[in-house]
Amino acid sequence: MKSIITKSTLLLLAALPLFTACQDEPEVGSTLYPTEQENYGPKAYINEIGGASNEAAVEVVQTPVALMLPEEGSISFRVKLTAPVDNDVTVNIVADTEKAAAYKSGCEALPAAGFQIKNAQVRIPAGEMVSAEAVEVSLVDGDAIRNLENTSVIALTLSDATGGVAVGKNNNTYYAVVSKKVTNYKGQNVADLEGRTQIPYDSYTVTDDYGDDYTAELSDGDNSTDCYGYYEFYLMATFTNPTPVSALVFHAGTYYPYYYPPKIVEVLTSNDGEEWTSQTGGTVTSTIRPSSATTPIPFVLYSPITCKYVKFRVENSFSWGYSYVSELKLYQ
Repeated sequence: MKSIITKSTLLLLAALPLFTACQDEPEVGSTLYPTEQENYGPKAYINEIGGASNEAAVEVVQTPVALMLPEEGSISFRVKLTAPVDNDVTVNIVADTEKAAAYKSGCEALPAAGFQIKNAQVRIPAGEMVSAEAVEVSLVDGDAIRNLENTSVIALTLSDATGGVAVGKNNNTYYAVVSKKVTNYKGQNVADLEGRTQIPYDSYTVTDDYGDDYTAELSDGDNSTDCYGYYEFYLMATFTNPTPVSALVFHAGTYYPYYYPPKIVEVLTSNDGEEWTSQTGGTVTSTIRPSSATTPIPFVLYSPITCKYVKFRVENSFSWGYSYVSELKLYQ
């Protein structure tokens, strides 16, 4: 029995080269699992804002009379090098819809018809580390923007570079996050009141959020009689008949020697006093700090809204939460 086991073992060992010879063998001195060679040379990248991500947030404003796009140049960046080189470098930039769609939850890639890229190829001069031209993106007034409902994203990626420069694995994409705001709010320019007719005081009554009537105090021309609130409160005008409204103007009350105008406000309208529509597109921040009780502080709309109720909601003030309103005027 011992001799049989010995002979069988010798036969098995002799057969092993037949099996191993059929497999590919690494060359002498090579690693079993070779790794990709790391490129330590100069690389092209984007770091326009110096933060963890390259992002521009821009807003499209839709009003009843126009679509307002961001100003030209509001979406722009320059391509950089990690180290200068002795020759000119050309870098190409492309729109990447896959990266755009995956950038943020709830966002989608903005269709190509919604934007244009200026300087999709930039040059970094020899010895320099920043591109001579800025890559710029402008939004296009068309169906892609006008039909925008969700926040959309444009992703601009460095596709390739010349002159012995590689594209960096990180910081190689710039994102423009485009949101849309629908509003009827034009602003606080007093000149926009020209040509508008003040609505007679006897056409409406004014109450506060407690239901107290302040019609007389806010229409008597006396800046020493007023209504005040602490942080959030509202004044509501109720018309006898539905009336077109295009502007609301108030005067700040005083607690001598200081004036306490509202700071963060919202103008809303309603036909039944139950369902309200924000004509300012949410709260807005007043930019006018009066030095006199006679200074008008307007909130002007683009287009008149016919309604039965107008609510002037105050969320905060310039002075410790206290807001004083001495006069309230409405314009057609």
